[in-house]
Order: sequence, then structure tokens, then C-alpha cells
Amino acid sequence: MARTPRNLQREGDAAITSNYDGVRRSGQLEDNITEMVALAFASPVGQQALDYLRSVTLHRISAPGATDAELRELEGQRRLVAGLIARIRAYDNRRKAVTAKED
Repeated sequence: MARTPRNLQREGDAAITSNYDGVRRSGQLEDNITEMVALAFASPVGQQALDYLRSVTLHRISAPGATDAELRELEGQRRLVAGLIARIRAYDNRRKAVTAKED
């Protein structure tokens, strides 16, 4: 049975600014978004999708004649994909820490 993320927001959580996208939201919502992203890319198909996103953003080289607008657009795409990867790693690290604590 597939896991599903917890409720998106819990009342009374203090707002924090996300390290991943700079948006202010509750700490619980931030954790839930990280979990959703990690679960979405956890399957083999999700990994293939993430590999594709890496290939068209992080591993892409712009031509010498790229315009300022083209470079800015690519940098925005790279930031988004890097944020997804960072959330996945954070979720994995959190799960490892919980598992180690339980042992």
C-alpha cells in the first residue's frame, strides 16, 4: 500500500521561511511538502522523471550567444530542480535519523 502525506497544514503552527523556495509557511506544512516531493519521486518512474529534469536543467549547457532572458530562465529551472532534490535528500536524512534513533 502506498504511503500518503499527512494533512497539509495543522492549525497553530508558527510560520517559517522555507530554505528551499523562500516562501513563508508553517513548519508542519513545510515538512509535509518535503514529504510529498520525496514520495512523488520515490518510485522507479519518479526517479526517471527526476533524471529527465536533471538532464534538461542541471546538466544543460547554454550556447555562448544565449540571451540574458534565456540564462535567467534556465537558472530558474535549475533552482527549482535543485530544490526538489534538496527536499528529497532532507526527507531521506530525516528518515535515516528516525530509524537510527529507534535502534
